[in-house]
This record gives sequence, structure tokens and C-alpha cells, in this order.
Amino acid sequence: LEEDIELVIAATAEVQGSTRFPKLLKLVLQLGNALNAGSAKGGAQGFKISNLMKLAQTKTNHGTTLLAYLVSSMEKSNPDMLQLEHEFPSTKESARKSGNQMTTDFKKLERGVALVENVIKSGLAQGDSSFKKLEPFRDDSKAKLGRLTA
Repeated sequence: LEEDIELVIAATAEVQGSTRFPKLLKLVLQLGNALNAGSAKGGAQGFKISNLMKLAQTKTNHGTTLLAYLVSSMEKSNPDMLQLEHEFPSTKESARKSGNQMTTDFKKLERGVALVENVIKSGLAQGDSSFKKLEPFRDDSKAKLGRLTA
């Protein structure tokens, strides 16, 4: 779980630190505004990230997709933009991770730490000092959980 979270954090940092990604989004916005010029949707200040999928689905009058048109335009005017994928070495593997599964795993860890805590308290309450040996494990586990939520 810790490795998965670190991978997602690395991918997020790559996207946030990208110099090409904001330029690509600007090109997409300009393309959308050019296509929608004269309509209520023209002159937009932004778009939903989920709408990026439409680039691969929407066809031009020549039968190519808007995505193919955008790539072709970048090849001619700004070939450096085609190196965008190299700014995101962690995103492909990160995208395979399930947020729901990581949440489920985290909750299991929380329950496990709480169970250890209760076992220690119960054992010590019954006068069995051998349960003190579990305290370093409990403390380490709590610290790791704390780092995962930070």
C-alpha cells in the first residue's frame, strides 16, 4: 500500500511539475474555441478534463480525429510537445492502481492497528506484562499509518 501511495504521489508531482502539459491544455482550449467560434461555447476559459476523451472520438470533415489533427499540428509547429510523455514516467503504472482498493487496504490496516491496540490494553489490564513487547510494533504501525495520511 505504501508503495502504491508513493507511486500515485510521484505521478501527481510529475503532472504538477510538467512544463508541456499546461501548454497542451492551452492548445486543446484554443482548438475547442476555434471550433466553437460564433457559438455560446466559443471563447471558453476552460474545459472539463473528462472532455479530453472527445478528442479521440470527434472526427474532422476529413475523417481524422481531432486528436490526430492536434498531434499533426504539433508535429509541424511544436514538435517538442510530442515529448510530453517523457515528463510522466510514473503515470502509466499509477493509472493501473485502484483508488478504491488502496482505500480498502488502508482501512484494513487501521482496523489491524486498532485490534493490536486493544489486545495490548486487554493483556496489560489482566496484568500480563508480556504484551508490552507488542508496543513497538503498534507504535511503528501507527507512525506508518500517519505517514500514509500526511
